[in-house]
Amino acid sequence: QTIARIVIDPRNPEVVYVASPGHLFGPNAERGIYKTTDGGKTWNKIKFIDENTGFTDIAIDPSNSSVLYAASYQRRRTSCCFNGGGPGSGVWKTDDAGRTWNPIFDDQPTQSVGAIAVAASDPNIIYVGSGEGLPRPDLSVGDGVYRSGDGGKTWEHLGLRDAQQIPQIAVDPRNPQRIFVAALGHPYGPNRERGILRSLDGGKTFTAVL
Repeated sequence: QTIARIVIDPRNPEVVYVASPGHLFGPNAERGIYKTTDGGKTWNKIKFIDENTGFTDIAIDPSNSSVLYAASYQRRRTSCCFNGGGPGSGVWKTDDAGRTWNPIFDDQPTQSVGAIAVAASDPNIIYVGSGEGLPRPDLSVGDGVYRSGDGGKTWEHLGLRDAQQIPQIAVDPRNPQRIFVAALGHPYGPNRERGILRSLDGGKTFTAVL
C-alpha cells in the first residue's frame, strides 16, 4: 500500500531496491525491503522484521553498490489508538547487497528514522534524519539529525531537535560537509525548525534557506 523510497544500483539499472512501510491500519506481510535484478519483472523480499515493522528509507553507497543502509519503523494503528516507534525501529546496514543485515543505530535515543543519506565523495559519512517523515496526524517524532564518519560504527547528534520530522537529507556530491535537510516541523502549531535547512560545516550549524 505504501512505498517510501526507491533506489537504483548506479552500476546496473536492472537492480532496484524498494523500501515499503506497509499498511497503516493493521499488520501485513508485504512490508520490508524488496529487490529486483531484472528491472522489476520479479521481486524478492530481502529484509523483513515483523508484520508491524516497515521501512521508511533506503540509501546506497555510490562507490560500492553492495553496501546499503535502510531505516525501519515499527507502528500499529487501530480504531482507538496509535503506537509508533517500537523496538523494531532502527537503521540497518548490509555489505552484501541485501543478503544479510546488521543493526547500527540501536544505541541512539530516537523513536523513528525518516531519512538516510550517504556522502558520494566520502561514503563513510552518513547522515540520518529522525522522525517518521510520513505526514499524517498521528506519528512518531524524532530528535534531529545524526552523523557517522565511520560507516555507521559511531554516531554524533548534530542538532535540529525541534524539526521533529525529517523526510529527506541531500548531501553535496563533491562536498560531504554541505548538506540540505527537509524538515516538516511540528505536526500541530508553528515552530522555527521547519522548511529547508542548509549546513556548510557538516551539521555543526544550520541556516534556513527556504
